[in-house]
Amino acid sequence: MTDYRDIIQNIKNVVADFLQKDYAISVAFSGGKDSTLTLILFFEAIKEFPLQFLENKKISINFSDTLMELPQYEIYVIETLKKIEEYIQKQGWNIKLNKIKPERKHKFFNLILGKGQTLPRRDFRWCTDRLKILPQEKLEDMEEKKLTIIGARKEESNDRKKRLEKNSSEENKYIKKVNDNKYLFAPIEDLKLEDVWEGIFLFSQNSFQTDPQEWINFTDIYNLYKSATSNKDLYPDARFGCWLCPLVKKDQTLMNLVEKYPQYQPLLEFRDFIMSYQTIWSKSPHLPPLRDIYNHRNFKVNLYKIKNHRQGMISPGGYSLETRIMFYEKLLTTLKEVKNLDKKFPLKVYLDEEDIKYIQEIWFFEGDYNLTAYKKAKEILEIDINYTNLSKEVRFYKQFLYLYTHYYCPYKADEASFSDIRDEILIMKEFVKINKIDIKEIDLMDKVYFGDLIHSYATARKFIFEELREKGVYFSDSSFEYKIAEEWFRDEISFWVFEYLHRKGYVKFVEDKIRPDSLERFYNALEFMKVADSVEAVEENPFLTIEEKIEFMELNREGINNYKIYLEKIEKYFDELYAEKNEEQEYPKISQLSLFS
Repeated sequence: MTDYRDIIQNIKNVVADFLQKDYAISVAFSGGKDSTLTLILFFEAIKEFPLQFLENKKISINFSDTLMELPQYEIYVIETLKKIEEYIQKQGWNIKLNKIKPERKHKFFNLILGKGQTLPRRDFRWCTDRLKILPQEKLEDMEEKKLTIIGARKEESNDRKKRLEKNSSEENKYIKKVNDNKYLFAPIEDLKLEDVWEGIFLFSQNSFQTDPQEWINFTDIYNLYKSATSNKDLYPDARFGCWLCPLVKKDQTLMNLVEKYPQYQPLLEFRDFIMSYQTIWSKSPHLPPLRDIYNHRNFKVNLYKIKNHRQGMISPGGYSLETRIMFYEKLLTTLKEVKNLDKKFPLKVYLDEEDIKYIQEIWFFEGDYNLTAYKKAKEILEIDINYTNLSKEVRFYKQFLYLYTHYYCPYKADEASFSDIRDEILIMKEFVKINKIDIKEIDLMDKVYFGDLIHSYATARKFIFEELREKGVYFSDSSFEYKIAEEWFRDEISFWVFEYLHRKGYVKFVEDKIRPDSLERFYNALEFMKVADSVEAVEENPFLTIEEKIEFMELNREGINNYKIYLEKIEKYFDELYAEKNEEQEYPKISQLSLFS
């Protein structure tokens, strides 16, 4: 049997030594079995210190909550933290319990539903940074001398074992130096899984006849782990994390929990639903794309800079507003279903009223004039968020937009598309900016429509539609957005179409970002094809891909024998595409030019 008294004594010696050197002491607590035993042993160690010794010391327990934890785990941890706080107060210790969580703008669903951030992938793992690392860094004083006590164990994995063995102190192998001011202390690193469970059980039963730690509930934590594992081992082991972790194809822990707690089945279904949109561009070429072609932060178009055939093409942006609304409605329905089945379900941990307000304000400036997030919250969750909860800026532009669409706009307000509304909001923002209007103090009707303004609304419109569009910063034509997005999705921009777009300036080489041989290939192919007049000449061209050669030969069968004739066909297509929009006109499809649909 493990002698836990030796571990307690080690903790006592290390903590006393670092406190005397004016180090802050922090215990990392996740609510899991390892950190639970570590905290138990830490409390046992400091019980032997006089209260006077601890009085002016900086000691804290840090719980990091991603706000996406599995619901049963979240419920357990919330209750446990309350008990820990009560226990600390009862002991009279000057210990601070920090509940660390991500900023509202960094919450998982606020990024996905609000900003349109695409789901994390193994090659784009932004969630760890936003949900865990940044909140910790915000709390951390980099200059402060600190010892952090962790519940890591070598048995967990080979990687964990290597990390724990690295930088170990010669005086005490359980102490790891991070830098001159920061140290880690892993007092239970040598314990086996059974040692952890036996330790929690023994201290919960007060087997060592010390002052009991009432916050420990062995039954709750043991049953939590048993419900998350499929085996029937006496010593259960499971990894808890976000219930919507997109970095694994199947979340075994969530699936096991659903078997024990069937009320969480809708969460599993929602996870499967949203995971099907992780990397896809569009469910169908006949439907609007799921992702936009511009960056949501500044409406700029991003071009590919990687070394492949898409060099210079537009790369996909975040989820489109229509897609986010679909996700949002599905999420609200899911959360409501679970809440109806389980009254303890922590719905507001995942999405509360302030989150809905945050999402709505972002949507508004992307064209959601009708405040869809508010309406869906009322319709599905019966949460009635007052319009005045919006920021003054949004309230101002909504009033402005209402007046404009009802009295001045060429289209009817209820028929306006997201792109139409987004155009008007951006123009209004520019109008306010160039007239230096203070939207917090403005009398809307007098100032905007009857005031003596330096610049007209037309000035702002001209800036948005001409200057920004010329700079490639902003697309106001939703039909054009769709065409480019469709081309990206279907991978139909061939060398021929690409050459025309490049020559016209619609796509650009970032010449200092690509390999010289890639650029050389493009120009060599271009010069060669200007004089090519036969299929044989194309077949011998070393600068064209197999697909490009096949396409030229397919077009040859239609009587297009050389590049000049084909170029005329392309120019006719794009002249129609860029012509002033006709309400009844249907733009020709790109597949009429490219045969790889």
